[in-house]
Amino acid sequence: MKIKNKKIGIVFFLLVFCFMLTACDNKETNVETEKIEPAKTEESQNSSDHKTKEDEKEANPTEKPEVTKTPEEEGKSITIYSINDESLESEQTKVQIKGEITAKVIVDAVVKAFEEHSLEIGIDSVEQEGANVVVSFLYSKAPLSQVGSTVEETILNSVADSLIDNLPDCKGVIFRAEGGAYESGHFAFGKDELYVKE
Repeated sequence: MKIKNKKIGIVFFLLVFCFMLTACDNKETNVETEKIEPAKTEESQNSSDHKTKEDEKEANPTEKPEVTKTPEEEGKSITIYSINDESLESEQTKVQIKGEITAKVIVDAVVKAFEEHSLEIGIDSVEQEGANVVVSFLYSKAPLSQVGSTVEETILNSVADSLIDNLPDCKGVIFRAEGGAYESGHFAFGKDELYVKE
């Protein structure tokens, strides 16, 4: 019985040893593939040596000339607010906005900035009502659910401050929940109550 156990133990040890050797031997290798071009004849090499840049432009009419972008095409840099992962407070960040800067564009930029911190904000709608911007959130996502009061307040402050700072005609911000009064487990505002005003 002891001899049989020794044999089983030795076989087991050898199997483990073999596995260790094969695992250690499998190193990643980087294999570069080379592009193989067809061999050029002497005539084609000589004729290609005499080509000028103008000849190449004529031969490649699809090649587009370099276009210098105007500042309007590159977009405008604005400062919005996002979240600091350590302190959970608002922090400024710069983003590029292409096209017209509207309340919806600014709110979308803030939402995208929060997504970079793994926070999904649910926006129902963004509308301008006179001098105020009304931002309506979805109940199923942040800031109305899935976050604590500190993060909820940071989201609300970031959206409001980003709108006030970047829209000259925005004098106040109203928050709603799917079109109705804003109510979460932490904050409650009337349907037309100003969260912040300039």
